[in-house]
Amino acid sequence: MSEQLKEISVGVLKNTTDFVLFMLAFGIGLGVSGRSTRGVHRAAQWAEGVNVDSIRRALDQLKSKGWIKRDLHVTHEGQKRLNTFVPEPRKYPKRWSGIWYLVSFDIPERIAGRRNNLRTALRQMGFGTLHESLWISPYNFLGDAQAYCKAERLSEFVLPATSKEVGTRASKELAERVWKLEELNDEYAKWIEQYKKGSTDHGDQFKLIFNYSVLLRRDPFLPKPLLPSPWYGERVHTMFKKIAPLVITDITHKK
Repeated sequence: MSEQLKEISVGVLKNTTDFVLFMLAFGIGLGVSGRSTRGVHRAAQWAEGVNVDSIRRALDQLKSKGWIKRDLHVTHEGQKRLNTFVPEPRKYPKRWSGIWYLVSFDIPERIAGRRNNLRTALRQMGFGTLHESLWISPYNFLGDAQAYCKAERLSEFVLPATSKEVGTRASKELAERVWKLEELNDEYAKWIEQYKKGSTDHGDQFKLIFNYSVLLRRDPFLPKPLLPSPWYGERVHTMFKKIAPLVITDITHKK
């Protein structure tokens, strides 16, 4: 895949097959030429390094993987692949119990690799970093954390806990420190401004979608009492559905 496409997709797309799947799912540029090899190629002509042969090979691979149907519509399995590009947004709960769930650890240097893997696992579960060895969440993921530690033989080095207070900061200030929520909110506001421009350029459309996917990955989807006000995340998620002819949450029902 060309450097141009890697830049536009924020490095998420790794090959032409993913690029074509993405185009078919969101219908970018397919309104005139339709769902065909030629139609996809015409829609992708703005992208460097994408020719008819590469489109044809990509379509063959997508069909063999079961990610698209013969009519080039995305399957349920293809949706699973799409979710690795643009995950489905979660909700922001209106209420919060006020309880923080913590995981602290002191893992020996001799197994530093497993310590790093634990940090990655905690981040994927939804914990945020207060310190390198202290992770917190307003959601109860302790069961997942304990199961992981047991499987990786780390339980003796890890201490799960709950608390209504963590340090001297108010909970909202703590959430800001851990997840940089004001900065994220500013990025959501910038996305709204880009959306309002209404560009029909295919490259701009791709950037808009992939910038949204970056925001999704950064967003911890915290309860509303912990979020800045106003919070632009919900508005962005609603607006995003309008730019996709095949809304991601609808594809999952078309098996």
